Amino acid sequence: MKLSWPIRTGQKRIPWTWAFLIGLPWITFEYVQKVSEAPLTFTLRKFIEDPGWISFIISINILFNFMVGVTVSYVSDKLWTRWGRRKVFFIVSCLFAGAMTVMIPIVGHLWLLVVVIICFQFFVDFNKPWEPLFNEVIPSPQRGRAGMLRMLSVNLAALFLTGVLIAQFDAQYEFVAPWGPVSITGEMVLYWSVSITLWLTAAFLAWGVKEEAPLNVVSEDGTLEGYRKSRFAPVQWKVSGTRKSVLAAVRQMFEDIFSSRQKLWVYLLYICPLAGTLAVTHPSYITLQTDQLGLSKEQFGMIQVVGMIVMIAVFTPAAGLLADRLDRLSMMKIGIGGVSCVQLCFYFYLNFWSEGKASYELVIAVDICSKLFLSWVWAVWSPLVYDYIPRAEMGTFQAGIMFTSGVASFVLINVGGQWVNLWTVFFGTGYSPTNYDQSSVLVLALLLGALSVTACSLFGRGVATGRIQPLGKKTA
Repeated sequence: MKLSWPIRTGQKRIPWTWAFLIGLPWITFEYVQKVSEAPLTFTLRKFIEDPGWISFIISINILFNFMVGVTVSYVSDKLWTRWGRRKVFFIVSCLFAGAMTVMIPIVGHLWLLVVVIICFQFFVDFNKPWEPLFNEVIPSPQRGRAGMLRMLSVNLAALFLTGVLIAQFDAQYEFVAPWGPVSITGEMVLYWSVSITLWLTAAFLAWGVKEEAPLNVVSEDGTLEGYRKSRFAPVQWKVSGTRKSVLAAVRQMFEDIFSSRQKLWVYLLYICPLAGTLAVTHPSYITLQTDQLGLSKEQFGMIQVVGMIVMIAVFTPAAGLLADRLDRLSMMKIGIGGVSCVQLCFYFYLNFWSEGKASYELVIAVDICSKLFLSWVWAVWSPLVYDYIPRAEMGTFQAGIMFTSGVASFVLINVGGQWVNLWTVFFGTGYSPTNYDQSSVLVLALLLGALSVTACSLFGRGVATGRIQPLGKKTA
């Protein structure tokens, strides 16, 4: 297949070079996601110790899913501009979020840091229509293998982030500039590298991706069929009857988002991996390794590096190839259940076998086992969900996903933090040398994993009985 430029949406089949290139912005979004995990945890840890407060501050960004992420995703289905309908939001997100990451490592007061983090997460949520855009470029028959390419790119980037940037988080660098001696930290290098990546992504999207209009019939006044001009000439809005007040428009948005059982089932399916893999993403799991087990940030980074190398070399290619050949829902259930079981075994080892101690090598082995099952979840998560989403409503579905997953994530991350607090109150710190038994979050993870697998089974039953339709396959 001959390669043309720029990358375009709405094609029945695309060159694999396109699939690789359109996956590159996922590197940026992986960086942004990772910044919200270990780095922000370490940065906040300089000011506060309570896991409940750390979890709450990090989870504040999830509230913006309601104000920003949901609205942006929904609106991206309803408008058309001369620059496209989705990528304009990403460019705004990348430019301003990049500016905020410049500031995070240099503020010296907790409340000022919280303000900067809130602004950072506010602009990050402008990128929420990215997955609809990605899946508009990738046709359904190619999504499993394209997901493999995306995972490889993301994992290679995460390898650098964790193995180099996070590992050197506490490093101090001294050099002489033309204006005199300069001292920077590894923390600064990490955040500023993310800023540069965000700005490069904005440039790529601006000049390398072209969104094809959902309808190509243009009227005499230059508007697309089914759209009307706005007061700002480059923007057109999808016609939806009479003009509405802001309140009526918001009400209509939520009616559209939750207008069918199909959508509610898709939202439930999307939430399952969020809840089922809580054990390896919660801030308490990070502090379990650094505070409770006494590993350094360099060791924490190297644990991630080893796991990523194995995932890139073995797990991801296998999972990506299987995602287009096996039942994706079954793969997701196996992945979620496997992660939960690995972490439960780790909990029992710490509390009933080793008196709270774990060697560096054992933690690496646990991480590798977890990534085996995580690769199955990540390989099928997006392809599976978008099998049930029609192209014309990807933004609306994404808005619902952002709203429901935002509620779930906010609740889960704070329940996890308070779970650790309450567990410590009722059962003590166990073998933990710190004031909190961080390993208790693994027990909560098992319960959530069991619920997630059950929900996936109910979804499968709905597909079998015809209540849930693979609309994404029919309209791809």
